[in-house]
Amino acid sequence: MTTSVLLHPRVAVISDLHVGDPGTPELEDFDRDDDFVRLLSVEIPRQLGTPATLVINGDFIDFPQVLPALSRHDLGDAYGTTEAESLRRFERARDGHPRVFQALADFIRAGNQVCLLPGNHDPDYHWPAVEAALRTAIGNPCSPHFMFVAGGEIHERGIHIEHGNQYSYDNRFDHWDRPILDAPDGPRLERPWGTLFMDLVYNDAEAAHRTLNRIYPHAALAAVVARSFVSGQVSLSLFARVVGFVLGKGKRFIGERLLGDHPIEAGPPTLAAARTIIDELAPGLPSDQREAVARAALQHLPSDDADVKAPSSGLLGWNVEPDGPDGSVTGLLGRTDERGMDRRARDLLGRGDATIVAFGHTHLLVDAQAPYGQKDPRRVFNTGSWVPQLNVTGLPRPSLDELDRVQYTGHELRFLAIELGDPPRARLRTV
Repeated sequence: MTTSVLLHPRVAVISDLHVGDPGTPELEDFDRDDDFVRLLSVEIPRQLGTPATLVINGDFIDFPQVLPALSRHDLGDAYGTTEAESLRRFERARDGHPRVFQALADFIRAGNQVCLLPGNHDPDYHWPAVEAALRTAIGNPCSPHFMFVAGGEIHERGIHIEHGNQYSYDNRFDHWDRPILDAPDGPRLERPWGTLFMDLVYNDAEAAHRTLNRIYPHAALAAVVARSFVSGQVSLSLFARVVGFVLGKGKRFIGERLLGDHPIEAGPPTLAAARTIIDELAPGLPSDQREAVARAALQHLPSDDADVKAPSSGLLGWNVEPDGPDGSVTGLLGRTDERGMDRRARDLLGRGDATIVAFGHTHLLVDAQAPYGQKDPRRVFNTGSWVPQLNVTGLPRPSLDELDRVQYTGHELRFLAIELGDPPRARLRTV
């Protein structure tokens, strides 16, 4: 897919701001309003000059964590929110962070451009009412001064930018170019497994323990949750809901976060299967507790309607299957987003389709020299996230209660500065 959307030769790329609703502080992860204003009004003009293009590479607004009750319905797992519900969520984020939207309006008014790409947390801009409300919030700019890139990627003049969620079974949309399905009650957003997990389990867990969204690496979350249950800091009901979700859905869905990076056959939802999953999450759990969680998990099985998605090579036109079986095969857990994104980058760079490849999605800052020699300009980047992270690599297994007491002081923010040319050049810069 070749696009022609970039208006200026100097480009700044950010991703994963996860702007939410301050009215629900237990789920709000964005507190960098001042930094965002400074990025647009000071840092981009100072470091890149004007005019410039800002690319917001997905997950600008964290729709699933705004008014989360809107996602609880019994119409089928594949269906997310309606247009009216997505609009309500947008309005809450807009009203909660007026300076963010005013900064975008001022940036465009100064002669710059903003390009917005969807991520797995914010495909809602595909609704006409949501896109219209966004345009109004940033001063009603015309194209090309503001562009929602509905196809999900920018591919032109030697650079390739996309969020990266399409290379994970958990977060991949089967209809990425227009993720709107015909639900029993009318049109609704398509809902992949990662969003379904957020809607049914994760939002409740984060509301009780905000640390959950900040633990890195994600695989460490399993050990933290297990110890917290054993020590009485996580309820049996919550632990059972997590086990029940894994058990009922099969799939690989969120396996890297819960079970590590090895594949597991989930199998049918039986007591024996529940015990196997519990042994992975909490090895050595006393047999009476293990049995209680296993039995409770069977009471928390999500519904199975719309449970199987057809195998797909991805609407972006590339093979997105992970190593081994296709990512849509039932019963597998534990293959990572990073693996698919790495394959995508190697394909683009190796075929000469791009010199600079930029992703978001994983929240991990990346500046990787492609394996073609030091003088080769080809590079792969990930712009990281504006959500703070707590790195527990190599640390003893703390409980969630202990981590909840950690005082967060923020983290360094970066943006990718690209100079279009032949070839284009890019490097990460500090906000």
